[in-house]
Amino acid sequence: MATRHRRGPRTAASPAGWPPGLTPDFVDVRIGVARAEPAWRGLPEVRETKSLNLAAIAAARCWIYLENQYVTAPVIGDALAARLAEADGPEEVLVCLAHRGAVFDRLTMDHARNAFFHHRRRMDRHGCFRAFAAMADRRVPIMIHSKVMAAAGHRHGAGLISVKGSPLSGS
Repeated sequence: MATRHRRGPRTAASPAGWPPGLTPDFVDVRIGVARAEPAWRGLPEVRETKSLNLAAIAAARCWIYLENQYVTAPVIGDALAARLAEADGPEEVLVCLAHRGAVFDRLTMDHARNAFFHHRRRMDRHGCFRAFAAMADRRVPIMIHSKVMAAAGHRHGAGLISVKGSPLSGS
């Protein structure tokens, strides 16, 4: 009802409401959902996302791709750094913001992100870490707001994660 128009009933030609004439890229694919919730009103906190992130980092064999606006969670950074220290560890590629526009953000988040980068570079004994900033040209940064990690060589595939210091990352 978001558009205030009622949809008709599902038909065999459009299973699950899929638009007719549009071929899906994936069908019959197993997925999982990882949750992160703070403790609230007597309910325990949930940190499935942290567990999934750490499991994917540990299981990666070929590469780890991260796309995130901040990338500052210490627990994730430590896991990535440990993999960089391995002689046969995966390559790590990070795409993030070049810098924040607001002065306060530059003093806080940019500082934490830069510390994250420097720690990766110190741990990278085998030349496996690369960091990139998305730019429209050399002077115009592109705002990265995504939180994506994909790791090759493990059973998790790709997922949506947060790797900044928050309940989602478990830091």
